[in-house]
Amino acid sequence: MNNSLITKEGYKGTSNQLSSNINLDELHSLTYWVSLYWKNIVSGAAPLTEKAKKADLTKFLSFFLKIIGHDHIHSWTPSVSKHFSEFTI
Repeated sequence: MNNSLITKEGYKGTSNQLSSNINLDELHSLTYWVSLYWKNIVSGAAPLTEKAKKADLTKFLSFFLKIIGHDHIHSWTPSVSKHFSEFTI
């Protein structure tokens, strides 16, 4: 598992803000949306919450990239989530 994907500021290599000059490819990236979630929801939470969320998100993104082969958000389906859930049990 690659825990270096996540920093305190969000996921490396992604923008953390929506702006008028955003690359449209980024909007289709699951990694980008996870980065926004991290910045706007997780960041600043209790340290153990951040640690747990970091581990969970890293596991999921690693799983997603391994199984799907890319991080296009439209490939994230209920069946992918179910498979991940079964994988982590």
